[in-house]
Amino acid sequence: MSIDLWPELYRKSNVLTGNVAKVKVLREIHRLTSNTSTTSILDIGCIGLRPLEFWEPLLDDPSVHFRLTGVDVKDVEQARNMVVQRGWSDQVVLQQGSGYKLKEIFAPQSYDIVTANQVLEHIARLPLFMNQVAAVLRSNGQAYFTVDSAHWRSRFDPREPVRLLKNLVKKGLSLTKYERHYDLPWEDTEVEAACRQGGLKVVECGYYNLAPLKFIHNHIIPSGQKNAFMQLWSELEEFLNSDEAVKQKTKKFSLGLYLHVRRC
Repeated sequence: MSIDLWPELYRKSNVLTGNVAKVKVLREIHRLTSNTSTTSILDIGCIGLRPLEFWEPLLDDPSVHFRLTGVDVKDVEQARNMVVQRGWSDQVVLQQGSGYKLKEIFAPQSYDIVTANQVLEHIARLPLFMNQVAAVLRSNGQAYFTVDSAHWRSRFDPREPVRLLKNLVKKGLSLTKYERHYDLPWEDTEVEAACRQGGLKVVECGYYNLAPLKFIHNHIIPSGQKNAFMQLWSELEEFLNSDEAVKQKTKKFSLGLYLHVRRC
């Protein structure tokens, strides 16, 4: 199965993220923003340990046309300084805020695309979050999510008593809206249901990041060969996701979920 929608991606000098689902989002955004008028994109939780690391391959590609707004709950000023240093000021705007309050920060139907990569595992109130996403998406706007999968490792497994206790505490605190330390994976049906409740239609749900291959990519493959490995790895996982029966039987081996949704 060929996935060379953007073959140059794997030949770039910067090492791609070791997350196949996120690379799939990169390819989709590249497809949507190539040879078009400027696309407006909102990325929720964009800063992380390396601000805008996910966006580097796109921001450095002159063939795509988009304006990026990033929102995060902290470290925004530091990230703004980095944007200036990298010469991205004309293309990137960063704001501080919560994914639960997008309606308060942005005008209705402001964005063509919304992304949230490895953010949903920190969101306890998924329907509320999805409702906020739907509110800022334009008609037929699209959103892409990557999130840790609970199919790989149960959140509440009695065979792991210490982890079970920690996760029960996190879940209990989240019921009081204390989510500072919330980081629990989700099952596919839970995320899909939250999308529907929030006014979003699920276009595609896939399962990515086979655990042994992720370990090999991150800890064994030399830096200079990681992108080539990622291309092969991505192709394998796209093949597994191309057959519904196969992907349902193999999803328990994958660390992450990928969801593509559309505003109803």
